[in-house]
Amino acid sequence: LEARSVSHDQDLASRDEDINRLLADKDNLRKELDKANMQLKAKNSELEAVKCQLQRDITILNTEVESTKKKLSGVETEKDLLIEKIADMERVHSAELVQASNKLSEVESQKQALQSERDILTTKISDMESNKASLESELQDRIES
Repeated sequence: LEARSVSHDQDLASRDEDINRLLADKDNLRKELDKANMQLKAKNSELEAVKCQLQRDITILNTEVESTKKKLSGVETEKDLLIEKIADMERVHSAELVQASNKLSEVESQKQALQSERDILTTKISDMESNKASLESELQDRIES
C-alpha cells in the first residue's frame, strides 16, 4: 500500500509538473497572443492612417481631375471659336481679294483708256505743231512777198 501511495504521489507530482508546465506554456502563449494583438492593433492603426491619407489624396486628385476637365472644355471651346473666327476671316479676306482683283482690273482698263487718249492727244499735238509750222512758213512766205 505504501508503495502504491509513493507511486501515486509520484504520479501526482508528475501530473503537477505537467500541469505547471502546461500553465506556464499557456501563460507564455497568452503573452505572445497579447503581444501579437498589440502589434496587430498598431498595424491596423497604421493602415487606417494610410487609408485616410489615401482617401484625402484621392479627393484632391478627383478635384484636380474635375478642374482639368473644366479647363480642357474651356480650351476646346476657345479652339472652336478661333477656328470659326479664322474661317470668317478667310471668307472676308477672300471677298476682299476678289474686290481688290476687280478694282485692279478696272484700274488697268482705265489706264489703257488713258494711254489711248494720251496717244491720240499726242498725235493731235504733233499734227497741230506741223500745221502751225506749215502756217508760219506760209505766213512768212506771204509777208516776204
